[in-house]
Amino acid sequence: MNTAAERSEVKNPKTGMTHAQMKEFIRNHFEEFVNRKNLRVGETNFAPDFLDHGADVPPGLPPGPAGAIQYVGAALKRFPT
Repeated sequence: MNTAAERSEVKNPKTGMTHAQMKEFIRNHFEEFVNRKNLRVGETNFAPDFLDHGADVPPGLPPGPAGAIQYVGAALKRFPT
């Protein structure tokens, strides 16, 4: 596999997705979870053992979708649009 097109067809063993599929997943995730404020999408988009290591993430959030939803939900309440 030498060309970018050929490499883009290779599935990542951790995600089972190609590079193009991963890019589309991320675009869709941010559009739904952040821009449209559809927190329910977090239930399927975050792994059960997901941990957010961001500097602004408060300590004590539960792992997995629950923690991500709690954090983003609180941020959306603090900064409504």
